[in-house]
Amino acid sequence: MTTQLNYNQESIITQLFEKLKLGAEKANHEFHTFSFATIYNSVPKIRTVVLRKVDIEKGEIIFHTDIRSGKIAEIAENPMVSCLFYSRLLREQIRIEGNAKIFTKGELFEKQWLNSLPNSRKCYLAENAPSSKIDKPISTIPEKFSKRNPTSGESESGKKNFAVVTIKIEKIDWLYLRSGGHIRALFRKEGNDWLSNWLVP
Repeated sequence: MTTQLNYNQESIITQLFEKLKLGAEKANHEFHTFSFATIYNSVPKIRTVVLRKVDIEKGEIIFHTDIRSGKIAEIAENPMVSCLFYSRLLREQIRIEGNAKIFTKGELFEKQWLNSLPNSRKCYLAENAPSSKIDKPISTIPEKFSKRNPTSGESESGKKNFAVVTIKIEKIDWLYLRSGGHIRALFRKEGNDWLSNWLVP
């Protein structure tokens, strides 16, 4: 006999966005970082990025990257991307599919740069582009910032390497791991509405 569980899909999607928002706001939250996947030349690429903002009304999540990184060319070739969030404490997995867009100017770009702390901006001061070959395993961030963070003024030179990536969410696959039987649901964005259905875990 199958056990009937009482879950409300509308409340689940609301709670998921609230948890993701907490992930963007709190560095110690398990959703603060996530796996970001692209397809480039028919090869899957995946890496960990930091969740910087969640726009619940627009159904978007945002992260920052170096304009010189491989992600930029990958998104340009194929903007359809996947994201994976997992919380061991919450026992929840969130898989997101969406359309990525790169911003290197404009209101959103300026606001995200302004809200970035100097310790986050420091990585954009690196002299070499991400994935560049180097002779030995050293940081290419200017040596004067090896033991301290730059001031806001000193970090401005890294702005040229800064980029904002937004992901317009199209699907959310939610999985809740529980000893009494896992729960899974799929949410699809259509217009301003989220359509949903239960899935076998």
